[in-house]
Amino acid sequence: MLALPRVAAAENGKHGVGVNAIAPGPTYSDSRRKVYPEEFFRNRLSDAANSRPHR
Repeated sequence: MLALPRVAAAENGKHGVGVNAIAPGPTYSDSRRKVYPEEFFRNRLSDAANSRPHR
């Protein structure tokens, strides 16, 4: 999912075009709250934040 925006940015950056990407992630909503405990989402959000590449 990250390769396409990286390539687009590399190819189009020289023309002054910026590229952004948004990756989907867990959403804590009322319907999910019925299925998953709150602790599940805390762990998932923490894992996602720690696994992102830092630049």
